[in-house]
Amino acid sequence: MGATMIERVTLRDVVKVRHEVLRPNQGPEATITEVDNHPRTVHFGAVIADEIVGVVSSGPEAFSADNAVIGWRLRGFAVCPQYRCRGIGTALLQALRLHLSGTECELLWAYARCTALTTYLKSGFECFGPEFDIPPTGLHKIICMRNSGRDVQR
Repeated sequence: MGATMIERVTLRDVVKVRHEVLRPNQGPEATITEVDNHPRTVHFGAVIADEIVGVVSSGPEAFSADNAVIGWRLRGFAVCPQYRCRGIGTALLQALRLHLSGTECELLWAYARCTALTTYLKSGFECFGPEFDIPPTGLHKIICMRNSGRDVQR
């Protein structure tokens, strides 16, 4: 296996991996979110031997529990099953956090699948509120993380 490179990728690139990993029983269009086409949204991919094996996206979206902060929502975080447990998810989240440190983002948040909570918690996210179901993808929790790259005065 070659080295893993984390780089900016296109929406088309992330949709392919999201569809394969997150919503294989739906059409690829089911993986596209409203924030995906926002001009400030970023998409990162983990690339091994010219193949994108993991993706994450984020763009400006208010955090409903605290509209006083500038929120960015994490969307479509996925790593192909054969590449899991190799630090790829953590590396994608680190690249996203580094990018966001140069923005006005105060809070990164997501509706995280409960099956992926360990990766998020290891990366510094905290859970917020009870589990809830999002059919057909299953149980989720709200997760959030202050943007530590900013000196946020509250």
